[in-house]
Amino acid sequence: MKLATQLKDNDGKDYELGDNIKCRITGFKGVFIGITQWFNDCTRIGIQSKDLHDKKPIDTQWFDVDDIVLISKSNLRSKGKLEVVTGVGGPKRQDPIRGNNP
Repeated sequence: MKLATQLKDNDGKDYELGDNIKCRITGFKGVFIGITQWFNDCTRIGIQSKDLHDKKPIDTQWFDVDDIVLISKSNLRSKGKLEVVTGVGGPKRQDPIRGNNP
């Protein structure tokens, strides 16, 4: 399976993981960290803020791709600091441990 690391919006603008972007509606800005594609043909992208709230990272927020504006392109990939990792998954299912008594 080929992983999506970049996308093009309906206006033809290109976005790539690591780009600095913001939501034109809410003004939320940060780094483009993920893409989801839904059954109803909705594409949403995840933005991780660089800001902190109470000294903790702000949760990743997801927005429709058409609401996104590019702030600046990333140079992480060209510097070799951004690598797409494949073959990783979530946690494995743990079977319940049962005692000797039924």
